[in-house]
Amino acid sequence: MKKLLFPSILFLLIMLLFIPITSYAASIGNPDTLGRSGAMAFGLEYDHSNTDMRLKTRSAFLVSSIGLLKNIDVFTGIGINKSTVEFDWSYPSDSEHDEIRDNSNIAWKVGARAQLMEVSGITLGGTVQYLSYDMDGSFRANGTDLSEIFGVPASYTSNTEIREWQAALTASAKVGSISPYVGVTYNKVTAEHSTTLNIASDGESMPLSASFNAEAKNEDNVGIVIGTGVALTKNIGANLEGRFVNETSGTASLSIAF
Repeated sequence: MKKLLFPSILFLLIMLLFIPITSYAASIGNPDTLGRSGAMAFGLEYDHSNTDMRLKTRSAFLVSSIGLLKNIDVFTGIGINKSTVEFDWSYPSDSEHDEIRDNSNIAWKVGARAQLMEVSGITLGGTVQYLSYDMDGSFRANGTDLSEIFGVPASYTSNTEIREWQAALTASAKVGSISPYVGVTYNKVTAEHSTTLNIASDGESMPLSASFNAEAKNEDNVGIVIGTGVALTKNIGANLEGRFVNETSGTASLSIAF
């Protein structure tokens, strides 16, 4: 029991260090495709994100926006997010491959996009937004769920609350029905994590209950974004986007304006 307990507790502590700083950033979107004041748009957005810390995130959003002014849109989105993080670590007598597999959870975001100015056919735009979602799934050590490695009944709960603030500056241009853009992003991600582990008595040791809590924020804040909007018809548009440096992520979206 004691031999198994130490590496498992150590695993939990390492998990608290790695999960929070590997969160993904939300898509930027193209300010050059804003509508008129009062115009509304609805769309579907799929995001596929990977970080160099081996976090994989998949999300699908239903997004709506409305034009407040000619050059300013506000938007909100709600969707489903699913994440997995893997890492390897070693201690004096052994090594482990660990995986934390998140359940499908609700994610939401809110923000605004604006066209700031136009210079020689180049539109300078800005985006600010806030994103929120939770991770609360299972994790395995060398393929075995944490609740199964003690030889006695054990259970656990874990939850990580991810909160992200993001700002971006972009430059875009229109070439026929295509509007490519490039820009710089700044992301601030915070996380609050808690895990509670309950281990039943094995006849020799008393039952054990332990809780772990941690707070963290991301270290790599600045990245770049490259994308393009495509006007399929007068009211229907598509957008493809990639984000790099502080993440490797891609987003595809389709929207209809009214």
